[in-house]
Amino acid sequence: MRSDGRRRQPDASERLRRLLALPDDESAREALLAATEDVSLDVARQALRRLIPLAGPAEIARLRELMLTLDVGIVADVAAALRELGDNHATEIAVAGLSAASPGDRQKAALALRELCDPAAHGALIRALHDPASSVRRVTLAALGRLPSNVETVRACSMLLADDDPAVRAAAVRAVAHFDALTAAASLRAAVTDSHMTVRRAAAEAAPVLELDSLQALLGDDNAAVRVAALEALSRQPRPELIPTVRQALRDPIWHVRRAAADALAGSGDPRVASSLIQALLDPQPLVRARSRIALERLLGSNLESTLEDALCSVGAPLRRALVEILAGRGYIHPLLGLVSDEDANVRIALVHALDGVSTPQAQAALERLAGDADVGVRHAASTVLTSTSTRTLFGLQRRFSASS
Repeated sequence: MRSDGRRRQPDASERLRRLLALPDDESAREALLAATEDVSLDVARQALRRLIPLAGPAEIARLRELMLTLDVGIVADVAAALRELGDNHATEIAVAGLSAASPGDRQKAALALRELCDPAAHGALIRALHDPASSVRRVTLAALGRLPSNVETVRACSMLLADDDPAVRAAAVRAVAHFDALTAAASLRAAVTDSHMTVRRAAAEAAPVLELDSLQALLGDDNAAVRVAALEALSRQPRPELIPTVRQALRDPIWHVRRAAADALAGSGDPRVASSLIQALLDPQPLVRARSRIALERLLGSNLESTLEDALCSVGAPLRRALVEILAGRGYIHPLLGLVSDEDANVRIALVHALDGVSTPQAQAALERLAGDADVGVRHAASTVLTSTSTRTLFGLQRRFSASS
């Protein structure tokens, strides 16, 4: 109890706990509806999720009334709930909201229409593309992107490719690429060289509809986020003509770009890029090495082991060590035994570790040979493994003897 005598209000975590403790029946409707107005978006969203299967006409009507009065962060959730509940009047409220005096209220209306996905709002949304507030224009473009398009829609969205606000231009790029895939390349050419990175990144995300020279420019963009976006798009929809450029991206100074390049090469489905991905197994960034390995698995499937085995004969010692670890981890041991006389001591040590726990006569013979290696490090590693193997074998025999007696 505080000194002024007022009771401390429960915090958001406590309010959420109380909300989750409500029963899953109609008796919880009133409390759930009230909680949709909670200042905590987490509480409000949880209340909406629980209210949807319980809501009746009264709750639907109240949600509709609240929709544009709540915090901007929950408006879309309420609209989506009303769509799920089959409300037939929410669109009217949202369309009317596009004429509100406050830009913030008009943005809420556009957000609601984006979630309602009602073709009846098409004309109002086209008009809202001329709203003086950039936030409204941006959300309106996204709302139109969820409706069926026509020539008027494409023309209206294309006009905003030259908008003063870069966020609006980026939204227009996405809308045009979505609506006009067949002829968008020419319309989006200017976006490829836009002064703002946000717009160029949106163009990169639209890579499948762009011309090759535009994609080449985006893959060489000064901003790493743009290069990543282009590569991610190519991983989903490959362009075989760009494989040489994607291969070069594996040497990009930014590791995020190199990781995206590995994904794009895997997405190409061309086994000829395997050699580039094998080289990337030595990337200085662990996440790139891991992604390159995954890319090889995706690309080669059941041919992975044989491809890596062939590569053992043609790569340098550091990469041979990496391949030994991968092949051993996949249980592909026999082809590694020939490395018992490898010229590099570190490769031979990697082989020792690969053979640890392998009980075949060939593996044991290789370890015994390595225990007499000229290199002290190899001898020590092999002797340690042999001793450990002997100890495990002895312990196993003792347990079997004890069990039988």
